[in-house]
Amino acid sequence: MCILNSSLFYWLYSVLSDCEHINDDFVRRFPLPSNFDQSGWWQQGDELTRAIQSSSKKKSITTKQGYLIEYDEINAAKERHLIEAVDGLLAKGFGLTDEELDFIVNYDIKYRLGADADEDEE
Repeated sequence: MCILNSSLFYWLYSVLSDCEHINDDFVRRFPLPSNFDQSGWWQQGDELTRAIQSSSKKKSITTKQGYLIEYDEINAAKERHLIEAVDGLLAKGFGLTDEELDFIVNYDIKYRLGADADEDEE
């Protein structure tokens, strides 16, 4: 769960997918840093998983066909500080610069939502 909640995963998902469906193949092909087993991933992942699970809410919907779908709704924004720690580990593992990490972490805000454009207009 740790990497799937990272900004890097979200960025790749935004760029390479239809942004509606995520499948096993996409998840399996996400690269892992070569130092994955040695860099504190498991501890960071466990901490993030516990935090997200503790704040999740049970939800259910019924489809038009009458099927009941139950799921846990998460609010990952509540755990932003933990996600940023994961982003830092990923950046280090992949050898990203501070500028590259900033691009990925702030991609949605700066480029997709146009926060910079709003600031320029003022």
